[in-house]
Amino acid sequence: MMKKLVIVGTVVLFICAGIPSFALSPGKIPGSAARGDILYVGGSGPGNYSTIQDAINASTDGDTVYVYAGVYHESINISKAITLQGESPTTTLIEAVDGDLILISGHDVEISGFTLQPNATEGNWSRLIYTHYPYSPMYNLTITGNVFNANESDAINLLFPTNCLIKNNIFAIARGLGIYIYWGINCTATGNIFTCKTSANGIVFSESSHINITDNLIQNYYLGIWLDSCTHNIISNNTILKTTNSIGVRSCAETEISDNLVDIQVAHGYGIILDYNTFDTTVTLNHIRNCTIGLYLENTDFTNITKNTFERNTVHARFFNDNGASLWDQNYWGRPRILPKPILGIKDNQRPYPGFLEFDRHPAQKPYDIAPTK
Repeated sequence: MMKKLVIVGTVVLFICAGIPSFALSPGKIPGSAARGDILYVGGSGPGNYSTIQDAINASTDGDTVYVYAGVYHESINISKAITLQGESPTTTLIEAVDGDLILISGHDVEISGFTLQPNATEGNWSRLIYTHYPYSPMYNLTITGNVFNANESDAINLLFPTNCLIKNNIFAIARGLGIYIYWGINCTATGNIFTCKTSANGIVFSESSHINITDNLIQNYYLGIWLDSCTHNIISNNTILKTTNSIGVRSCAETEISDNLVDIQVAHGYGIILDYNTFDTTVTLNHIRNCTIGLYLENTDFTNITKNTFERNTVHARFFNDNGASLWDQNYWGRPRILPKPILGIKDNQRPYPGFLEFDRHPAQKPYDIAPTK
C-alpha cells in the first residue's frame, strides 16, 4: 500500500513540475483548536475508524474527521457541518469505487489535505466533489489544499452554493471541468493551479453572482475562465498560459477583468472574449500577448478598455455589433503610437468591414509593468 502512495505522490509532483508547493504541504495536526471532537481514520490508535464514511456517520456538527495517510477506496456523503482533514495530499488518497467521490449535502463543510481521484478501472465520467439536485442550497463550503487527479472528471461540480471558497488546490484533469458552479452566490476561486493536461476546462461559473476569481495559474487547458449569465464579478491577477480560450464572459453584467497575464502561444487562440449582451465591463491593466485575437467584443455595451498591454498578437482587438459603446483609452498596442489607434469592426465573415471603426485616442507609449508573477 505504501508503495502505491509513493507512486501517487511522485506522479503528481512530476506531472506538475515547477509549480509552487503550497497545495502539497502536510495537513494540520488536529488538537485542541479543532471545532469539536476529533474522530480519527486509519493510523494505529485505539478506536480509530477504518473507513472515512464510518467516522462521518459517527460525527456531529462541529467535529473534525482526521484521516491518516493511506489509500481509501470509498465514496463519501457529507451531510453534517464537519471538517474532513487529510494528513497530507501526497500521502492521503481517496479513490472512488463508483466514479463519483464526495457528495456534499450539508452546510459548513471544509475539505482539505487529500488527493482525490476516481477508480482508474471504472471508465465512467465522475465528479470528485459535488452537490446533487434537488438538495437545498448549500452554505459555507471550503475546499483547500487538495490535489484532483483524473482523466475524465469534473473535479468540483456544485449546484446552488453560497459562500464557497476554493483555494490552493491543484487540478490535473485531462478531460472535464476543474471547477463548475451553477447558481452560486459569493463564491471565490483563488490560488489554485490548473496544469499538466490539455483538453479540460479550468473555471466555469453559470447563473451566479458576486464571483471572485483571483491569483490562479491555468496552463495547457482548452478553456481558462468562463462566466455565463453572471453579475458582480471580479477576474484579477490570474496567469493563463497556452490555453485556446483564456477568459470568456457571456451575458454578464458588472464585471471587472484586471491585472491578468494572458499568453496563448497556440494556434487560433483568443485572449479575452466578451459577447452576447455583456455590459458594464471594465478591462484594465491586463497583459495580452501571443493570441490570434487578443480582445474580441460581440454585442457588448458600456465596456471600458483601458491601460492594457497588447503584444505579439496576430490581431490585437476586434469588435462585432458593438453599438459604438466601448471606451478605448491609454492601451499599449505593440509599439509607441502618436496618432489614435483604430480598432476595426467585422461582419459575419469575420473580416474587417469598411466604416466599422472605434479608436483609442490616447494610446500608451510603452508597455505597462502589470503582468502578475507566479
